[in-house]
Amino acid sequence: MSARGTWTALLVSTLARGLLATLGGLVLWSVVPVAAGWEATVVGSGSMAPALAVGDVVLARPAGDDLVPGQVLLVDDPDHPGALRLHRLVQVGDDGRLVLRGDANPEVDRTPVDRGAVHGVGALRVPVVGHAAVWVAGHRAAPLAGAGAGLAVVVAAALLYRGPAAEPGPRARWRRPLIAVAAAGTAALVVALVAVPGRAAFAGTTGGDSGGLTSATYFTCGNAARDVGAGGVTGTAVAGRYYALQETGGTAAADTSGTATNGTYRNGVTLGVAGPCPRDGGRAVSLDGVDDHVTTSTGGTAPTVFSYEVWFRTTTTRGGVLVAVATSETGASADVDRVLYMANDGRLLFGLQPTAGTFRTIASTSAYNDGTWHVAVVTMTNAAAAPGSRLYVDGVLVASDATMTAGRAYSGFWRIGWDAMSNDAWPVRPASNWFAGSLASVSTYSALVLTPAQVADHARAGR
Repeated sequence: MSARGTWTALLVSTLARGLLATLGGLVLWSVVPVAAGWEATVVGSGSMAPALAVGDVVLARPAGDDLVPGQVLLVDDPDHPGALRLHRLVQVGDDGRLVLRGDANPEVDRTPVDRGAVHGVGALRVPVVGHAAVWVAGHRAAPLAGAGAGLAVVVAAALLYRGPAAEPGPRARWRRPLIAVAAAGTAALVVALVAVPGRAAFAGTTGGDSGGLTSATYFTCGNAARDVGAGGVTGTAVAGRYYALQETGGTAAADTSGTATNGTYRNGVTLGVAGPCPRDGGRAVSLDGVDDHVTTSTGGTAPTVFSYEVWFRTTTTRGGVLVAVATSETGASADVDRVLYMANDGRLLFGLQPTAGTFRTIASTSAYNDGTWHVAVVTMTNAAAAPGSRLYVDGVLVASDATMTAGRAYSGFWRIGWDAMSNDAWPVRPASNWFAGSLASVSTYSALVLTPAQVADHARAGR
């Protein structure tokens, strides 16, 4: 064999052996934890997409007494005796039974699960290696045959280079170690790239945790906004609204809080762009900074105790209004109040105008026009225990003023993406009234102040 042929055979064999080592490592990884009492199952449907894909092998650790919403549970399927179900825990009912839901399903599972039916808590995802089991169960001969043929080709390629025994020379001594090192390196790289991200299927982590596998309180932004137990937009004492802004067509911005007070996309808002909250659909709307905005149709007395929340992404240097309580449904407000806006330098401000020409603001010190997704939350209350206005970004308090407890008294409408700040002499007024950027998952809560813990939970849900 020529020198060029020898090195080509060496390269092909090394890559093939690395791939075989990777497959072997993944198979081993999916089997070894079983010896420690874990249970393995193969994902056979897309009900947990995108966190878990068909063909993934999921390892479930034994379940203790610490079951909390957000965990992925392996349970006996209550609707199909003898089968297993792998869905996420939504809540524990008053009777102690577990309510589950697939991340990709619009509704919770119709039959709750008894605590004794839990086999384990999902803790590790191993990709790829379960496809053969899925094909066998589905009697799919074609992909099985294709996979077998592909494996045979890889094995043949791995044997293409037989080693330096028949090729004496000064370089023969180190070719075999080179093959071993290169194959092991290839295997380690592939495992790192495809297997490690599987952790995200089961938990959300934050900068303040220990880096281990933990469970987020909510796994969708919609659940976070609508959760009654957290005083969400469906709470009986809360006049809440939730605009997910997930539409891909039409002009209606659906309010899914249960009150169906839909909003309206105005002047050609671009729908269906990439957004945060991947388990809600991962879409957003884009505003052009010229005249695009969203109006809401049902007004009411502008609240004195409230919270609102918005996910946003922008690179604008002209600022703009994100959310405000407008004095009319469609026209410019005579006096802008209860407004969250961005300054030209990318800082966020929340402003009140208690009386005409009297302005109160709190402002972040950091800029957020960096082209990445952020979530802002505003709260205001006159409660004696913790009065004032607060501004949170990405789950963290960035500005507050305990004396900002009152805005103007008027009948108002929630508005998204625009209001006429140029009508007033605001001390930090943006160059544009119109916000240029993407928005998603806007929720408003009248008569409710979100707690710091709830704000942090909502931020994690969108990641």
